[in-house]
Amino acid sequence: MLISGSAAGYYGDLGEVVVTEEEPPHNEFTHKLCARWEQIACEAQSDRTRVCLLRTGVVLAPRGGILAKMTPAFKLGLGGPIGSGRQYLAWIHIDDMVNGILWLLDNDLRGAV
Repeated sequence: MLISGSAAGYYGDLGEVVVTEEEPPHNEFTHKLCARWEQIACEAQSDRTRVCLLRTGVVLAPRGGILAKMTPAFKLGLGGPIGSGRQYLAWIHIDDMVNGILWLLDNDLRGAV
């Protein structure tokens, strides 16, 4: 089994639009990058190897993840909204990510998740 880390950037900034794993990539850099990354990972697919593509957002964790990287700036008074503050940010808690990976190990799922 190959679990390849892709990114929610595959979908781009679609605002409130609900997307699924079947959403095609758009003609933007992050979309193209993720699509190419996934295409290369899928080359490992065979009768003996299944490939799962994790399209996750930033990982939140009490010790580590994106919050650990952002906290020092906020403590120095340098944090705040970027842009209008209405942008969407795909995120996942570390526990949910680990549980999802464990679920993938036990279930015969292939492709984007």
